[in-house]
Amino acid sequence: MDVRKFSHDTLLTIVSRVSGFVAGLLVNILIARTVGPRGKGIATMVYMYPFFAHQILSLGLENANTYYISSERRRLSSLVANTLVHTLLMTTFFFTFSLSFKSLIINSFFKIRIPVIFFIAVVMFPLLSILKITEAIFVGLKDFKKYNLLIVIERFGRLPFAFFFLIILNQQLIGCAIFQIFPIICALTVSIILLSREIRDKIILHLSLYKKTIVYGIKSQAGVMITQFNYRLDHFLIASLRSISDLGIYSMGVVATEIIWYLPESLSKVFFPRVASLSSKEEIRENAALLLSTTFWFLIIIAGLIILLGKPLIVALLGSKFLASYTVILLLLPGTVMLSIGKIASSVFHGIGKPEYGTYLAILGFIATIILDILLIPKLGIRGAAIASSVAYSIMGAAGLIFLIRLIGGGIGDYLVINIQKIRGLLKMIPKR
Repeated sequence: MDVRKFSHDTLLTIVSRVSGFVAGLLVNILIARTVGPRGKGIATMVYMYPFFAHQILSLGLENANTYYISSERRRLSSLVANTLVHTLLMTTFFFTFSLSFKSLIINSFFKIRIPVIFFIAVVMFPLLSILKITEAIFVGLKDFKKYNLLIVIERFGRLPFAFFFLIILNQQLIGCAIFQIFPIICALTVSIILLSREIRDKIILHLSLYKKTIVYGIKSQAGVMITQFNYRLDHFLIASLRSISDLGIYSMGVVATEIIWYLPESLSKVFFPRVASLSSKEEIRENAALLLSTTFWFLIIIAGLIILLGKPLIVALLGSKFLASYTVILLLLPGTVMLSIGKIASSVFHGIGKPEYGTYLAILGFIATIILDILLIPKLGIRGAAIASSVAYSIMGAAGLIFLIRLIGGGIGDYLVINIQKIRGLLKMIPKR
């Protein structure tokens, strides 16, 4: 593995994610100060509905494209053609489903009397889907500059559009929905321009390759989809069983804790195509042990800082209406740290061509999530949702470690204990000018 390039790509990805978090935080502050918990709940649901639909209907095309580009250098033009056809098919199905069950979806989850907000979420689907699949192609090409550029455009683009619709036009509730479309359009436009420069051959549908990507994608996407349900099932249940305002308060706590995931997600995004190009199990094990152990202890330190600073920052930035978000943060943090193990382990599973193991650990977490959410949310509300998620995340992290040891060897201490040798190895990965 090219250590310098790996560390450079990882650092670049972390910077883009943290920058995106800062931009998202400013948007959340703007929403909190203008329309409060209800507006935050609407903004969350408008993005979450098309995003979840994409996770289900894409059938793992993102991971499949990344895998085939990075491991076998399949023709990019054929993958793009297959992607366009698949996007057209899933968009047709999504529109038909959404319009057929419009009243049920609005009354169950959006809980608003402004139908245009629901239609904004529906229109967002094809735009978001094409963007996410395009981002995955750049990951497969190991072109993390372009990948992170798209992330930054989408995340930072939210701030000026949110300010325009919420402050200048004073649209408030509708503004919480519509501002999210425009940064996606901007990022998508740039992605199309960048991708067109990478394509050398004529874009022609390749059915045999399409079948292979779908087979791989379904194996990997089952785990990804279930994992996303683990992350966001509580959001849908809170919106359905409690209120859209409770969803706003809960989602703000989730945003604060999920900053912890930026490091393992960035490492996983870069590590996946690297693993796919390695042939030595020993080399994979050594790199995984180094990344996982140092990441795990670094996140424990970050979690401690969030505990110390979370409450005063919530009051200062969001206002006392969101103070209950701090309880959500405290309950979520243990599971959030544990899940970082599962995230890095999953990148190894995908990279060695064993994505089904990601599915196995996701199923364990999904079972725990459903049982605990149903038991705890009706009685404890957002606190019950946080407890359920934290327990489910911990199960997924533990299962990821067990599967990792089974597939590539090593012991628990190799992956969780940090020592001088690992610190030196980490320092060697830091790029020098």
